[in-house]
Amino acid sequence: MSTPVTAPFGQWKSPISSTLLGADGVQFESIATSKGKVYVIEDRPKEQGRGCIVEYAGHEGRDILPAKYDARTKVHEYGGASMIAFDGHVVFSDRETQDLHKLDPSTGQVEQITKTSNALRYASTSATGSLSDGQAESGWILAIEEDHSKPLPSEVRNRLVAVNVQSKEIVNVASGDDFYNAAQFSPDGSRICWTQWSHPDMPWTGARLYVAKWNNGQVTDICHVSGVPEKESVSQPRWGLDNKLYFTSDCSGYWQLYRSHADTLECQRVPLHGLEEVEFSQPDWHLGNETSFNTVFTLEMADTVELDALKVASELPMPSSLVSKPEHLSFPRVHGENLEGVAHAIFYAPQNPDYQPPSGALPPLIVCVHGGPTSQTGTGLNITNQYWTSRGYAVVWVNYGGSSGYGRAYRDDLNGQWASTGRIDQNGVGIRGQSAGGYIVLQALCDYPNLFAGGNSLYGIGNVKALCEDTHKFESHYAFALLFDPGVDEDEKTRIFNERSPCLKVDKITAPLLLLQGDEDLVVPMNQAEEMVEMMTKVGRESKLVVFHGEGHGFRQAKSRIAAVEEEEKWWKKELLKMDSVDL
Repeated sequence: MSTPVTAPFGQWKSPISSTLLGADGVQFESIATSKGKVYVIEDRPKEQGRGCIVEYAGHEGRDILPAKYDARTKVHEYGGASMIAFDGHVVFSDRETQDLHKLDPSTGQVEQITKTSNALRYASTSATGSLSDGQAESGWILAIEEDHSKPLPSEVRNRLVAVNVQSKEIVNVASGDDFYNAAQFSPDGSRICWTQWSHPDMPWTGARLYVAKWNNGQVTDICHVSGVPEKESVSQPRWGLDNKLYFTSDCSGYWQLYRSHADTLECQRVPLHGLEEVEFSQPDWHLGNETSFNTVFTLEMADTVELDALKVASELPMPSSLVSKPEHLSFPRVHGENLEGVAHAIFYAPQNPDYQPPSGALPPLIVCVHGGPTSQTGTGLNITNQYWTSRGYAVVWVNYGGSSGYGRAYRDDLNGQWASTGRIDQNGVGIRGQSAGGYIVLQALCDYPNLFAGGNSLYGIGNVKALCEDTHKFESHYAFALLFDPGVDEDEKTRIFNERSPCLKVDKITAPLLLLQGDEDLVVPMNQAEEMVEMMTKVGRESKLVVFHGEGHGFRQAKSRIAAVEEEEKWWKKELLKMDSVDL
């Protein structure tokens, strides 16, 4: 073993390059099986973020989606549920038209099922029946239909429909609520289930579970199973092979597993001793959400259980000696109502076997704030974390109050407290975050100007009032629950809007700010970043805006991902390491 080179933190050379981080690897969006084969949507940065459908027969994968198609839906803007497979075929949503298409994997032939003028969007969730000869018009899929015929978010309409793949008939299953998700046929095709909710709820605050009888296009006996608006949320319903319905509910304070009998609808908690305060679900930001690995596995059902990885998201070689392992931190809370409780964070120390720091040196720290804000950061391998730690930076992810994974009370704790998170008590560190995490970056720079040497906001929110007036339907009421207590009057709303909009108090900011933004973002529009830069310039504060063309809420293209990483590294070298000349 060679002697480690002594070099300052943040200046270590790493085998994890920006190209490897931004271009290599894929993300798995949907996984389905049919007739012994596995179908996966791979989001590929090297193909401008295109969603390609791959068929696996054994360990060999082959692309089956013609290059002109991009398997991705825009329902709820966040998408998900872009593909299902049944009877040897695949049904997918195409990004360009948002219509449903049927793909024959054996020939590559694609047939359009729904025909719209781009006003309707579809996300498919389940299928039943057959497409074979002699089974005329028995192949049905359940899909979320989102109607954008009228432009205002308040005028967008969602409903749950069933679509006949052969005849292309569309049948209404449920309508009237604002949102629908997780629709599933039972194994015998006789029943269906789904979740639905309306404003002001989000799916994790009050999604309700329903079941109904199904008979070749006929929906009868719709019944409510579980879930209460603003009190209990239900998630991830799945039918068992015994036709019993399994789902998670947070009525106990944690998303626990429940079982419902199809005939009586009686719900029973599935006892999992020792795991009563563990979450078995996560917020449904995306359609078809599952609590699962970012790896495609096969599971052989035999006397012994063996997991076999078909493909992993990244083939990047990662020697164990290079990996910085996570350390879970809990610390006293200083904001919110429950000051006797604790907050949570995950810390990664600098790690590179080829380097050691000068004696007595301490590493720069990058504080990372997840988006959502109702979300969380886990401890699984994240190559981005290792990119920084292998260069000599320490990284800490803050699961602030309002994060998921710690029970409903912790998740709800952010309501009315959105501006009071993301602070630490150290000097000379950087803070970064995306979306709602970007908002916390901006707010932290305003409220604690002496704590941070620099900030990086990726498509973050600078003007809360403007966002409430200019966001999409799915989140159009979300910010109100985060900002306001029930019954607040208009004067108090105005005061809170002003207090919690960073662009209105930029004179308090002393740290330089980097903003990274896509020009096609409909969740946090680009005008948020532009206004932030404009206001900072007026008061003589340093900021830099980098716009990525053709990108939305999150960067999908390889060139954008690489450029974003390189811009951020230059920024941290300049602001945290105080380097005059930066060469990557």
